[in-house]
Amino acid sequence: MSSDTPVAPSGGTAGGGGTRSGGTGELTAKGLAANSVSLLGTVTMGVGTSGPAYSLAASLGVMALVVGVKAPAMLIISFIPIILVATAFYSFARVDPDCGQAFSWTTRGLGPFMGWILGFWGIAMVLVIAPNIANVATTYFYLLFGLDSAAASNLWLTLGSVVLLVIVTALVALGIQLSVRAQYILMALEVGSLIVFAAVTLIKPLFTDPAGHEPLSISWFWPSNMSWSGIVDGLLIGVFFYTGWDVATSVSEESKDSHRLPAIGTVLCTVVLVLLFTLCAAGAQSYHGSQFLVDNMGDVLSAVSADALGSPWDKIVVLAVFTGTTGVALGMMVYLTRWTLSMASHRGFPSIFGQVNPKYRTPFWGSIIFGGVVIVIRIILALISENLVYDLVPSLALVSAIEYAFAAFACVVYFRKWLGKSLRNLLLMGVFPLVGGAILLYVYIKSAITYWDPANSYSGGWLGVGSIFWLGIGATVLGVILVPLAWAFKRDFFTRKPESWPGEGQPIPYQDETVL
Repeated sequence: MSSDTPVAPSGGTAGGGGTRSGGTGELTAKGLAANSVSLLGTVTMGVGTSGPAYSLAASLGVMALVVGVKAPAMLIISFIPIILVATAFYSFARVDPDCGQAFSWTTRGLGPFMGWILGFWGIAMVLVIAPNIANVATTYFYLLFGLDSAAASNLWLTLGSVVLLVIVTALVALGIQLSVRAQYILMALEVGSLIVFAAVTLIKPLFTDPAGHEPLSISWFWPSNMSWSGIVDGLLIGVFFYTGWDVATSVSEESKDSHRLPAIGTVLCTVVLVLLFTLCAAGAQSYHGSQFLVDNMGDVLSAVSADALGSPWDKIVVLAVFTGTTGVALGMMVYLTRWTLSMASHRGFPSIFGQVNPKYRTPFWGSIIFGGVVIVIRIILALISENLVYDLVPSLALVSAIEYAFAAFACVVYFRKWLGKSLRNLLLMGVFPLVGGAILLYVYIKSAITYWDPANSYSGGWLGVGSIFWLGIGATVLGVILVPLAWAFKRDFFTRKPESWPGEGQPIPYQDETVL
């Protein structure tokens, strides 16, 4: 074991997020239920919040349009900045398991102003995507039961979305174990369906000859003969595929072995996702060819499974998207309530969001309030424009890209005293996060340029600027604009100074432990 890599002592509270001591039924420093989530639960929350079925159904066709048969390769390339940034989350989670994750860590590394801005971005990200996800989940629920007319009705979609959000809010408010158990069921159905889809689309063509079939090729997984512009455009789409994996660290304070399992779970989430994405993308592309994906980009999985699985088995894909998007809504609400609990605990947000119910051990009122806010946003969007709901997805990718980027930069700054102590430290706390953050920041800037054009938004735009730009870039800029207001009401928070590991009052690392 190396003595030159930092780790908080087991059972400690590096950063204030650890448990008081081990034992069943105990509370974390914030009042959450300690030792409640296993490694499997952590990974389930991360993967489930990414919603792999919906990402494939909604975005694989667009990816094929941009990069052709290189869609599997592009999903692997998109994985690279994500896994690089995940090393920052891994390092932070080992020494400071905080349910506010990137907010808390950015505050420590880059100071309270950047920390609060990033905290706002995290809130905005959920408020941007949750109404859309509820809409999609409701659509596929109706389709699952053959209610096609309801699936095409703005009124019924809105009503169904509201019911779904009420259920999700109740689950999150009533306990983390209840939320995790619900996510187990949802993700088992989703991932199981995707594995069946991948197996059938990859194996069935060996015995039949589907129209447009393209034999599986190793070249699909390698970025040969790809232009730089194609790679960049593909990254804009690829970031959306992986968004949500970091929710694994949002339950770190409620996890067993909180200084180790959430960190490991964060990395495992990204690995599980890249395997699912590449297998399903390769199968879908092989079965009818890449052009078929482009021609059916509205819902690639359903289009391919209609022939590959046949009726009624093709319904498993509809089930996958329904359970997947419901899982996203659930995971996002867990993320939002823990995120704002941390912000309130650090005195950067209204105190009501920092109140943990002693019975349920959750930020009960924070859950109820934000559940209501998301419902109101969903209704407002339905009244303004049906298409505006669909512009929320790429808007999410914009906000998440810049949030991940600055969290990665914070890692480099926070651990700067340790970077020169070993090659591992230099790579995992310095080089990898810096490169991953730089790539995502570039993606953010390139996306902003792309989505300035109203032609690239479903609902057009306002004042000659695309609605995706207004939603995504607007949300990030709004965080900066609101800082003076936050400073006026939460001055104690803004008096904090940037820190580095180990700082004053933080335990010196055990000499026989390693962050790896």
